[in-house]
Amino acid sequence: MYYILYLSSLCRRRRWSDPLYKCVAYSSGWACTVSVNHREYQTENTHATEDLAKEAAAMKAYLVCRNLSVSEGQAPGAQYPAAVS
Repeated sequence: MYYILYLSSLCRRRRWSDPLYKCVAYSSGWACTVSVNHREYQTENTHATEDLAKEAAAMKAYLVCRNLSVSEGQAPGAQYPAAVS
Protein backbone atom coordinates (compact mmCIF):
# COMPACT_ATOMS: atom_id res chain seq x y z
CA MET A 1 0.00 0.00 0.00
CA TYR A 2 2.76 2.36 -0.96
CA TYR A 3 0.80 4.93 -2.95
CA ILE A 4 -1.51 5.68 -0.02
CA LEU A 5 1.61 6.54 2.01
CA TYR A 6 3.21 8.44 -0.89
CA LEU A 7 0.08 10.54 -1.38
CA SER A 8 -0.25 11.31 2.33
CA SER A 9 3.40 12.35 2.47
CA LEU A 10 3.02 14.58 -0.59
CA CYS A 11 -0.01 16.28 0.96
CA ARG A 12 1.91 16.95 4.18
CA ARG A 13 4.92 18.37 2.31
CA ARG A 14 2.70 20.70 0.29
CA ARG A 15 0.58 21.61 3.33
CA TRP A 16 -2.62 20.27 1.78
CA SER A 17 -5.32 18.61 3.84
CA ASP A 18 -5.16 14.82 4.14
CA PRO A 19 -6.62 12.79 1.26
CA LEU A 20 -10.26 11.81 1.74
CA TYR A 21 -11.26 8.37 0.43
CA LYS A 22 -14.81 7.34 -0.51
CA CYS A 23 -15.20 3.68 -1.42
CA VAL A 24 -18.28 1.96 -2.80
CA ALA A 25 -18.96 -1.77 -3.07
CA TYR A 26 -20.54 -3.10 -6.25
CA SER A 27 -21.43 -6.65 -7.19
CA SER A 28 -18.31 -6.70 -9.39
CA GLY A 29 -15.96 -5.32 -6.69
CA TRP A 30 -14.88 -2.08 -5.04
CA ALA A 31 -14.46 1.39 -6.58
CA CYS A 32 -12.86 4.35 -4.83
CA THR A 33 -12.61 8.12 -5.20
CA VAL A 34 -9.97 10.18 -3.42
CA SER A 35 -10.21 13.94 -2.90
CA VAL A 36 -6.89 15.76 -2.87
CA ASN A 37 -6.54 19.53 -2.76
CA HIS A 38 -10.02 20.25 -4.16
CA ARG A 39 -9.70 17.67 -6.96
CA GLU A 40 -11.08 14.15 -7.22
CA TYR A 41 -9.46 11.06 -8.69
CA GLN A 42 -11.31 7.78 -9.08
CA THR A 43 -10.54 4.22 -10.03
CA GLU A 44 -11.39 3.24 -13.58
CA ASN A 45 -12.07 -0.41 -12.74
CA THR A 46 -13.46 -2.27 -9.77
CA HIS A 47 -11.08 -4.12 -7.44
CA ALA A 48 -11.33 -7.26 -5.33
CA THR A 49 -10.98 -5.45 -1.99
CA GLU A 50 -11.55 -1.99 -0.55
CA ASP A 51 -7.83 -1.63 0.20
CA LEU A 52 -6.87 -2.38 -3.41
CA ALA A 53 -9.40 0.18 -4.63
CA LYS A 54 -7.97 2.82 -2.26
CA GLU A 55 -4.45 2.02 -3.45
CA ALA A 56 -5.48 2.38 -7.11
CA ALA A 57 -7.15 5.75 -6.46
CA ALA A 58 -4.14 6.94 -4.45
CA MET A 59 -1.78 5.88 -7.27
CA LYS A 60 -3.78 7.83 -9.84
CA ALA A 61 -3.86 10.95 -7.63
CA TYR A 62 -0.19 10.73 -6.68
CA LEU A 63 1.02 10.35 -10.26
CA VAL A 64 -0.84 13.54 -11.22
CA CYS A 65 -0.19 15.62 -8.10
CA ARG A 66 3.55 14.93 -7.86
CA ASN A 67 4.01 16.71 -11.19
CA LEU A 68 2.05 19.82 -10.27
CA SER A 69 4.11 22.87 -9.50
CA VAL A 70 3.46 24.48 -6.14
CA SER A 71 1.31 27.21 -7.70
CA GLU A 72 -0.72 24.73 -9.79
CA GLY A 73 -1.50 22.72 -6.70
CA GLN A 74 -3.15 25.60 -4.84
CA ALA A 75 -6.88 25.95 -4.46
CA PRO A 76 -8.60 27.78 -7.32
CA GLY A 77 -8.51 31.55 -6.73
CA ALA A 78 -5.79 31.34 -4.07
CA GLN A 79 -3.53 34.36 -3.68
CA TYR A 80 0.20 33.74 -3.86
CA PRO A 81 2.73 35.75 -1.85
CA ALA A 82 4.80 38.23 -3.85
CA ALA A 83 8.37 37.19 -4.63
CA VAL A 84 11.02 38.78 -2.46
CA SER A 85 14.14 40.01 -4.21
